[in-house]
Amino acid sequence: MKTLINTFQRKAKKENTDLSSLHFHNGYELIFVTKGEADIEIDGVPHKAKAPAIILLNPFEQHKITGASEDYERTILVLSAEVLEQNVSPRLIAMLKCRPQGFSHIINPNRSDFANICTILDSISKELELNDVFKEQYLLNCVYNMLILMHRTEKIVSDFSSSMMKAQAYMDENYFQIDSIESIAEKFCVSLSHFSRSFKAYSGYSPVKYLKNTRLYHAQQLLMYSEYTVYEISEKIGFKDTNNFIRQFKNKFKLSPLKFRTENKV
Repeated sequence: MKTLINTFQRKAKKENTDLSSLHFHNGYELIFVTKGEADIEIDGVPHKAKAPAIILLNPFEQHKITGASEDYERTILVLSAEVLEQNVSPRLIAMLKCRPQGFSHIINPNRSDFANICTILDSISKELELNDVFKEQYLLNCVYNMLILMHRTEKIVSDFSSSMMKAQAYMDENYFQIDSIESIAEKFCVSLSHFSRSFKAYSGYSPVKYLKNTRLYHAQQLLMYSEYTVYEISEKIGFKDTNNFIRQFKNKFKLSPLKFRTENKV
């Protein structure tokens, strides 16, 4: 099994190096506010999280902490999108991935439920120190149970649709070769207007925006982890015009692809 957990950190405010830097993470990020409170900007929209709280961020969303109390403490968990989506129920993934109407980036569980979630975080922390043949499976089980507890405390119930879940999965797997949104609607035997309405109700994104975000997310990965040129990456993720790819990438991340690679190359 590939590595599920990309990042696990426990931090206090005094350990911060830069609270105000706009950034993204290579996966689903969960910020568990264990003490104090923080102001966070997500895609330009301000939010406040006060302990006990959990902040949900998907790989598409840029964010930055704009302020925090002196006693602010949090645990940061970044989960591999690829591993999570291959091993966890789509209904749980939807809580992290989708942004339907009424969605909140901030979950405020009661203290008892939050204590149970923190116990799982303690188990994750200890397991990460081990070198065991079943380590990844154990971590996956911990994360699965944690997501179930989070789902039970979530206030907003998404408009779950198995057909739109399948359409989303199809776009995730075939983003590089999809010619048009019309072709997806045809594949799922619905009109374009019905598909567009239903997909946005389920995911919170129009099909066009979701497809673009997915392509740009994979562009990030290729810029960081491959030696492909910008032209080659543009082709691989489904853009027919490299200049359009560069323009869309810069609009989303405020950096050109080459500048992004320079600052984030692994």
